[in-house]
Amino acid sequence: MTRDALLTTYLRDDAGTPLGPGMPGGRPLRRDGERHYDAWLALVRLDPCAYCGVVPAGTVDHVEPRSRSTRGLGGAHGWTNVVGACERCNGRKADRPLLAFLRARRVR
Repeated sequence: MTRDALLTTYLRDDAGTPLGPGMPGGRPLRRDGERHYDAWLALVRLDPCAYCGVVPAGTVDHVEPRSRSTRGLGGAHGWTNVVGACERCNGRKADRPLLAFLRARRVR
């Protein structure tokens, strides 16, 4: 599936209601129920790094780390918690919360 076709399907199915009807588990679905989450993740890896802008990002990062959470559940592995990140930024962020990572970057 092409990037444009996937994005069109993704946006149509989302209909502005994240995690709502048609989006069980936060995974984009086509009308026939086929999951496109893996294809979407592949596209995220091609986007610029969310932290430094390097293109392509190459990896994905969980904004709220899966290993940490104020609720004790860890960050979700859904589309609302995943961004493209280059290996360097992803490694530096590691399991730190987003604000801690950004503050540490600013100090340098």
